[in-house]
Amino acid sequence: AIQLLVAPVLGIEVARLEISPEGILLLDRVNKRYVQVSFAEISAWAKADLDYNILQCLFLNELFLPGKARLEAGDAAAFRIQVGAEQALLQVAAGRKLDYTFRTSVLRPQLLQSDIAVRNTAYGLTWDYSEFSELEGRLFPQHMLLAVSGASTPLSLDMKFSRLNV
Repeated sequence: AIQLLVAPVLGIEVARLEISPEGILLLDRVNKRYVQVSFAEISAWAKADLDYNILQCLFLNELFLPGKARLEAGDAAAFRIQVGAEQALLQVAAGRKLDYTFRTSVLRPQLLQSDIAVRNTAYGLTWDYSEFSELEGRLFPQHMLLAVSGASTPLSLDMKFSRLNV
């Protein structure tokens, strides 16, 4: 499971987000409320195949292919790749309703941005990664910014991590 704890003052937890293969659990400690939803419900609501693997890869700053638990060398053929001087753009060649695009550094092993767009609409999610530091022998972003496009009002979530552990 992936757990995100919000403890802004003196380490007192005010909210917790837990993502597991079964679904998502959000606890609001201040107002004593919670919501729990399965990935089947989320997929039905979003009218797209969403699962734990996709969210895990987004939070762990990893490339992914929908429906695959782990990427292998042979999966490179599933991506259209454009390489520039400092960055590469990888696009999933065969998505169903969603288009997936990843922007990576060619100088360091870093995923800089993941984009998920609903094909032929203005709706999408952009997930930016920055402020990388070493965590268990690999570079991991200490700052993630999520932005939703296509909504009537701008939606974003800015996460700056402290005390990361595995």
